[in-house]
Amino acid sequence: MLKIIKIKNFATIDFLEIDFCGGLNVLSGETGAGKSIIIESLNFLFGKTKGLDVIRTGEKEGYVTAAFDLNESVKDGLIGIFAESDVEGLIDLESSDGLNLKRALTEGGKSRYFINGEPVNKNLAEKLGENLLKIFGQNDRRFLIDPVSQLAFLDDFSGSETLLKETKKIYSEIKKILSEKEEITKKIDGISRIKTLNSYIVNDVENLNIKSADEEEILKQELKKLENANVIKELILNSIDLIDGDEYGILKHLALLISNLSKLSELDSAFKKTEGLKNAETAKIEVEDILLFLEKYSASEFDEERFNEIRLKIDAVIGIENKYNVSGLEELLKLYDEAKQELGGIAELERRVAEIDGEYETLKENFLRISEELHERRIKSASILEKQIEKELLFLKIKPIFKINIDKTDFEKSFSETGLDGCIFMFSANPGEEPRALSKVASGGELSRISLCILKILNKRKDTATFIFDEIDAGIGGDVANFVGSALKSISESNQVILITHLAQVSSFADRHFFVYKEVINGKTYTRIKELNEEERITETARMLSGDSKGEAALMHAKEILKNRGRF
Repeated sequence: MLKIIKIKNFATIDFLEIDFCGGLNVLSGETGAGKSIIIESLNFLFGKTKGLDVIRTGEKEGYVTAAFDLNESVKDGLIGIFAESDVEGLIDLESSDGLNLKRALTEGGKSRYFINGEPVNKNLAEKLGENLLKIFGQNDRRFLIDPVSQLAFLDDFSGSETLLKETKKIYSEIKKILSEKEEITKKIDGISRIKTLNSYIVNDVENLNIKSADEEEILKQELKKLENANVIKELILNSIDLIDGDEYGILKHLALLISNLSKLSELDSAFKKTEGLKNAETAKIEVEDILLFLEKYSASEFDEERFNEIRLKIDAVIGIENKYNVSGLEELLKLYDEAKQELGGIAELERRVAEIDGEYETLKENFLRISEELHERRIKSASILEKQIEKELLFLKIKPIFKINIDKTDFEKSFSETGLDGCIFMFSANPGEEPRALSKVASGGELSRISLCILKILNKRKDTATFIFDEIDAGIGGDVANFVGSALKSISESNQVILITHLAQVSSFADRHFFVYKEVINGKTYTRIKELNEEERITETARMLSGDSKGEAALMHAKEILKNRGRF
């Protein structure tokens, strides 16, 4: 529960300190006195508003602090939030039943948040607010006409938190992998043309059966040899004849030269000192080697089949090079490597799509199983909730009809984080009239009554610290106002309630009544608040009833109402 709130330099407030009780707290006052500033300050505290321009004129800094007493349910929820944040270990709730929050704001717009004196971020403050407070504004009774809210109420009543967490988790996983699949599919579709082109490149190059970038030049050299086979043959034969011809062969002349040099060496010692004979003999050996090579080469026959094969392959290589606008086999092979790599990437994407399809089927199976459990629980709980709401509405002196329609949809058509069910609250306040959708038949007063009935039923578990209602009773009166006050009083027996109201019928149920007013001092406006004693409460109730806080009739009426509520 919210124990104490302190507000400094906020709007028209210079300083306020309010000590709330654990039951029903009422704030009343003239229109424009600043009652809603209390609500605004709490929204500011939990980061729901930026807080720009809220610092009191002429001041440098403002702040809002709040002290909470925590029951075990709320404490367990907060401990879980701290465990997921970076403040675990800094803030100890295990050994304490209290929590202090503060938000300070400078005139430059810089905010700082603190929990039990430790600085924290805005996100953590917002999460705490969701667990510590539920704030309902003047129009928030219309939350009941929203089918999503209606289903949430039913699930809250049925105690389906664990199943909903599982469903939400699986739903998020399904959405995640479907989003991934969509993204991958777009990539695959976007490169389908490139995929086709790359496939052609890979197939064309692999069909060439090329081993290296040098192969084209090697083939061209071999083709050149085969194309000039007759010329080569003729040159070889001429060369053989030059070396070993009967009349003019080089070998015969070398043999005669060696013979002459040998004789000269025997006849003249000067020839022995030269290398002439040795060089002539070496030359003869080398020429004989040349002759051997030429004779062996001349024995090979022209291979027309090989000639045609090489010519076709070179033509094919040149054709592919021209096809893909590259100059040379080296560039073609580079293009081939790139194409193959891209195809491998596409194959990986397609493999991932297949994996996702498998994961999707598993998640879908689990989702359907849990959704079915949720559906069965909702059906059973709806029957119970219908009876309880009808019982709460019997004060109307008619027998209202309240029904909850639950429609289960097909997974392939629609599914959400809450499963496969849609929910519509049906209502009829008139005998003989069939119940219709609450959004179409319920008046503002009826919505107020039904919403409070549901809140009264749901919050008997005391799992929320504080309910704050900002003129939720606006636009109603008479018996409806009495019912609203009674319902709020009933809710406050389990959960603390703070209510801003203009209705005496409602405020008369309060355990603690605060009066909000303004005063002007030296030309500056100040919002003040005070807890009313018995006499002050009678006076304020009279003002709320008739606008006359001094008339004897109004004061008598106020005393009577408060006495009937057991206030005196």
